[in-house]
Amino acid sequence: MKYGSLIVEKKEYLVIKRILNFHKHYEDVAHKNALAQLSNKMEQAIIVGDDEMPKDVVRLYSEVRVSTINDAVQHYQLVMPMEENLKDGSLSVVSTLGAKLIGLASGDEIKNETNSDSFKIIEVKEPKQKQSGLYSQIDF
Repeated sequence: MKYGSLIVEKKEYLVIKRILNFHKHYEDVAHKNALAQLSNKMEQAIIVGDDEMPKDVVRLYSEVRVSTINDAVQHYQLVMPMEENLKDGSLSVVSTLGAKLIGLASGDEIKNETNSDSFKIIEVKEPKQKQSGLYSQIDF
């Protein structure tokens, strides 16, 4: 890992913890695995304020370009679960790949445990606008 550990912005950490709490009763095995992985990542992450957040770390609403082992480039935007739309590249933070991306930085690699595929994060763009409304339903 580029920064030695996962890095998550404090408010996004709280949002993700609430999402995990809400989704804890899922029965779908693949979904449960992604949620477990995301939960483990949140427990190990370094939590920082927005002003301390490196610009190349994947966070909610970041645009991310990844390359595969075959040098195919894919583009995603990491979004809240209800906003996922793979046709336009919107990837849920609780999806298998989304859970792996959050908190990593450009240059980091993601290994797939089920096969030999791997991804490398080649570019991270900060959200164009800070997650308007993202925290509006959450009391801090």
